[in-house]
Formats: sequence, structure tokens, C-alpha cells
Amino acid sequence: MATFRFGITARLGLGFGFMLVLMAALTWVAVSRVDGLNANLTQINEVNSVKQRYAINFRGSVHDRAIAIRDVAMLNGRERTEAIALIEALAADYARNEVAMTEMIEGPAGASAEESRILASIADIQARANPLVAEIISRQNADDTSGAAARLAEVRPLFDSWLGAINEFIDYHEAVNQAIGGEVSEGASSFRTLALWSLGIAVMLALVAAGLVSRSITGPLGRLSAVMRGMAGGDYAAAVPHVGRRDEVGDMAGTVEVFRQNGLKVAEMTAAEADRITAALDAKGQLEAVSKSQAIIEFQPDGTILSANENFCGAMGYSLEEIMGRHHRVFVEPGYAESPEYRHFWTDLARGEAKVAEFQRFGKGGKEVWIQASYNPILDAAGKVYKVVKFATDITGRVHAVTEIGTGLGNVAAGNLACEITDPFIPALDKLRLDFNQSIEMVRKTMLKVGANASNIAGAAGEVSAAANDLAQRTEQQAASVEETAAALEQITVTVQHSATRAEEAGALVARTKAGAEKSGEVVQQAVAAMGEIERSSREIGSITDMMDEIAFQTNLLALNAGVEAARAGDAGKGFAVVAQEVRVLAQRAADAAKEIKALIDKSDNEVKSGVALVSETGTALQTIIADVQEVNSHVLSIVEASREQSTALGEINTAISSIDQGTQHNAAMVEETSAASQNLATDAAQLSMLLDSFELGAAPADNRATAQAPLPSGVRQLQPIAKTRIAGPARHATYGSAALALAVPDSQDGWEEF
Repeated sequence: MATFRFGITARLGLGFGFMLVLMAALTWVAVSRVDGLNANLTQINEVNSVKQRYAINFRGSVHDRAIAIRDVAMLNGRERTEAIALIEALAADYARNEVAMTEMIEGPAGASAEESRILASIADIQARANPLVAEIISRQNADDTSGAAARLAEVRPLFDSWLGAINEFIDYHEAVNQAIGGEVSEGASSFRTLALWSLGIAVMLALVAAGLVSRSITGPLGRLSAVMRGMAGGDYAAAVPHVGRRDEVGDMAGTVEVFRQNGLKVAEMTAAEADRITAALDAKGQLEAVSKSQAIIEFQPDGTILSANENFCGAMGYSLEEIMGRHHRVFVEPGYAESPEYRHFWTDLARGEAKVAEFQRFGKGGKEVWIQASYNPILDAAGKVYKVVKFATDITGRVHAVTEIGTGLGNVAAGNLACEITDPFIPALDKLRLDFNQSIEMVRKTMLKVGANASNIAGAAGEVSAAANDLAQRTEQQAASVEETAAALEQITVTVQHSATRAEEAGALVARTKAGAEKSGEVVQQAVAAMGEIERSSREIGSITDMMDEIAFQTNLLALNAGVEAARAGDAGKGFAVVAQEVRVLAQRAADAAKEIKALIDKSDNEVKSGVALVSETGTALQTIIADVQEVNSHVLSIVEASREQSTALGEINTAISSIDQGTQHNAAMVEETSAASQNLATDAAQLSMLLDSFELGAAPADNRATAQAPLPSGVRQLQPIAKTRIAGPARHATYGSAALALAVPDSQDGWEEF
């Protein structure tokens, strides 16, 4: 009979099973509580609230029918017909809600005893009220007003009771919903408390179960680990615990016991055997470690392939079956394989000479592969080479990167700045490619900008040189113009003195005109004020007639309302209706009289407004005349004062002319120096352009092209020649003066002022 094996898997399964049982129990409790809460909420939302909505519809129908039946008893004609139609529509709506309520009560929702009692009371009242409503309508249609009024008095208490019963039904369901809501709130609170307690207990039980299971596993493993650490230190005397257990720990203990026995046997070996085994194991471990990171291939001394690891096969693109038994020459060029150098290569290896270098090799399909490799001859016990082991590292990516960088630098040295490296390098070196491309791009943009600036400088230098020559010519003409200007000043002085005398006489005449205009303006202002008072009085009379018309309208409206009330009162209101009619006649006559008065006043008001407008226009014209005379007076005074100041200014102009002559001489010397400097600048710019032509820059980027056409930087002025301007003076002194070059400055539209 097999013995039960209570192993680690069973222990862990028991622990997790216990936790799953706890989780299932908590889930069952939560689901049951949630189902209870859901049932209560369903009762509120899908049963009680629906019944309450039907009852509210009952109440609206009964309330509106109570108002409509009253209108049937009081109104006649079309209004009565509309009220009867409204009663029928409300009764039909009540019937639809009543059918829905009945279906709900007879269905799964059912009805409580209190609900049944209230609904029975509502049905009883309805059964008594509906015939009376029909009778009122019938009697009113037959013009039996007194009979309809008697039935209306009987049905009013029934409508009040009917509404009261419906309100009782609504209040009952409101109270039931509040009670159920309280139960839901209390259930949710208790469920939250229960969930927290259950979670705490479950966590504690889970921790206890986990501790017990963990202790039953980690305790034996800890003791077994202590024995294994002792064995690792060479202590094989300690007994291995738990060897007889029927679980995984027992299996591990049995395996450790085997190791202990083997260790005892190893300890009994001779020191030489132990050293040999240790060395072999160490060499094997090192070889396995190297094989994980490097490509390794083994050859016979003549170059025949014995084996290769996965790293080598992956790097060359071959499988082990494709290369095993073939010669090493499959990895080199055919020409090199037939060369004496290649034969000497394997001859040296067969003699025991190792080879360490970077080699170019070719994989499957002619793929070029660069490797950093060492060919290591392996000697047997007799000191003879019996195989060659190659350890290699794939450096194809690095060699490719160095080659591409070298090619790029060669292009740069040849003046080609439009080159870039597009093929990605290996991740470790791809940043070098990006930095190279970025550097070349930066140098190219810089050279393009330098070229654009050189073109601008050359153009500006040419313009400065031309402007300097033009300025020299204009400076010579300016000296002659200054002499002619001095002669013209004398004649201008005489003319200014005559102008001052005539201006004083005109000032006296304007003063007399101003006094007369101001006096006329005062008279017109008084007339405007009088007409304004007349207009204001007309407006006040018009407002009084508007008020009379409004009073007549209100009196007419009150008389109409009184006639309607008298008609409703029947025979008792006939006398009052006659009085109301007379009042309406008087109100109409008063309204007609007010309208006639208002028409006369409006006509008078329009005539007054016309007079006011004419007087106002006259006053405005005089004010304009006065303002113009005052402005003329001020201009004449300004002319007199300006004429006096011009005589003084002319003396100062003579002094200024002398200073201008001296400045002109200094300007001539400065122009010569500027012309020489601009010629040197143009020469330097041309040499710079020649140097830039030796570089291949490719197409200029959009921003560089924009830079070449952009305005000069702030502070640099672009010279533009302007046409000569004739300086006007007296006929006998007319001459052509010089004008300075206009400078296009961004912040100003003006150039140098003309001398």
C-alpha cells in the first residue's frame, strides 16, 4: 500500500486552499448582503416610486377636472365646449393610469392591505363622482343652470375627498420608501462593519496559515542549508538531517547525502588527483564562461573545423552542420586563401605560435565580418599541437563606424560640407554618427551664413563707396549754395518788415468785426431761450392730454369688466350693466375729446419746433462766424509776432551760414577717408567669397536664404541715392543746391535734411 506523501506542493496547496475558502466565504457574505440591498432599492425604484407616479397622475387629473367642471357650470358657447373636451381628455388619462396601476397590483409587485384599502376608497369616490359630472354636463347643455349648480354643489365635497384619498396613497408610499431607505442605510453600515471585521479576521488567519506552512518548509531547509555550507567548507563529518522524510526536503537531503559521500571519497583521493580534477573543472568553467560572451571555434592544426559555439555561428550566418569538417578558408577571400601568407598563417599555428589581431572574414552569402580574435594552439601531454581554439569578438559595427567617419572626414578635408552619414551605427557608436552629422551641419550653416554676410558686406561697401563719391560732389555744390543763400536773406528781411505792417492793420479790422458778431450772437441766444420755453410748455400740455387719454382708456376697461361681472350675475346684475354701459359711453367721449386736443397741441408743437430749429440754426451760424473771426484774429496776431521774430532770426541765420561753411570743409575731408575705407572693405569681402567658393555647401536651407535677403542688422544703414532737389528762392537768386544722401533707417522715413 502506497504511503501518502505530504510534500511542499501539498503544504502550499493547503495554505492557498485555506485562503481561497476564506475569500469564497467573504464573497458569499458580500453577495448576500448586496442582494438584500438591491431588493430594497428595486422595491423603491421599480415598485413604490412607479405606484406613486401613477397616483400623482391621478391627483393632477382630478384637480384639473374639478376646475374644468366649475367652468362648465359658469361658461357658455365655445368655452364650455372646450371645458367639456378637457374633462373627457383628463378622464381618459386617468383611466390609462388606472389600468397601469391595476396591472402592477395584480402582477408580481402586488399590494399591501393598506394600499388595497386606500385604492378601494379612491374607486368608491370615483364611482360616485363621475355620474354627477356627467349629469352636470348634460343639464348645462340643456340650459338647466339651476340643476347644474345643485349637482355642482354635491360633487365638490366628493372631489375634495377624492384628492384627499389620492394624497393619502402618495403619503403612504413616501413613508414606506423612507422606511426602506432607512433599512438600506442601516444595512450598508452594518455590511461595511462586517466586511472590515471579516477582512481583518481573514488576514489574521491567512498570516497564521502562511506562517505555519512557511515554518514547516523553511525550518528543514535551513538546517539542510547549514550542513551544505559545512560541506562547502570541507566538513563532511556532520550527518545530513531529514534523510528519511517523504517529501521534497527528504529528496534534497538524500541528494546532499550523496554529495557528502562523494566528498568523503574525494577527500580520500591523493592530492595530485584532487588538483588535476580541480584544474580540469576550473578550465571547463572558464571555457563555459567565455563561450557565453565570445565566439569560439576549434580547428585541427591544418585548419579543418572541429566545432563552433552559437555565438560564432550567429555572427557568420552558418549553422554548425554547414561548417563542421570544412576548412577555415571558407571564411576568407578566395585570393587570400591561395596566398603564401595564408599558408604561413596555419604553419605558424601548427608550430604553436599564437595569432592575435583584427581580422576581416566573410560569412554566409559573402557578408563582411570584422573580428577581434586570438588563435590559440592547444598542446597535448607530449607538447604537440593537437588543435587550435579561436576566441573572437564581432567588431564589424565598430569597423564600419570608423570607416564611415573616415570617409566623412575625407570629404570634409576635400571641401565637401554637404556630406552626412545616413546608415545607423551600432547603438554604442551611433551617437558618434549623430554628433558628426550635427557638427557638419553646423559648420555648413555657418559657412552659408558667412557667405551671405560676405555678399551683403560687398554690396554695402559698393554702395558706401558710390555714396561717398556722390557726397563729395554735393559738398562742393553746397559751398556755392551757401553764398547765394546769404544774398537772398537781405531781400527776405525787407519783405518780412512789410508783412508785419500789413498784419497790424488787419488785426485792428478783425477786432471791430469780432465785437459786432459777439453782440449779434447774444441777441440770437435770447431768442433761442424764449423759443425753448414755448416748446417745453407744449410738451407739458401734450403729457396732460396723454394722461387724460389713459384715464379714459382705463375707465372704458373698468366699465367693460363691470359689464362682464354683471352678465355673470344674471338678472341681479342687469341694472349694474346699464350703468356700466353709460360709463363706457362717457369714457369714449372723453377719449375722443382728448384725442382732438392732442392733435391741436401736436400741430402747435410742430410749428414751435420749426421756429426753434430756425432760430437754433441762426444761432449756430452766428457762433460759427464768431469762432471764425476769433480764429482769424488769433492768426493775425500770430503773424504779427512771427514777423517780429523773423527779423531777429535772420541775423542768427547769417551766423549759422558761417558755421555751415566750416562744417562743409570738414565733411569733404571725412568723405575722402570714407571712400578709401569702403574700397578696402569691398576688396576683403571679395577675397572672403573666393575662399568660400572652395567649399561644397549644397543647397542653402530656407532660413539661410531668408538671411541673405533679410534687412541689414540694427545699426547698419543701407544707402540709397536720391534725386537732386531744387531750392526755391527769389528769382534773381535761384540756384540748384545739393541734397544729402537719404539713409533708409528702420525707425524713420526721413533721411538727412537738405542743407
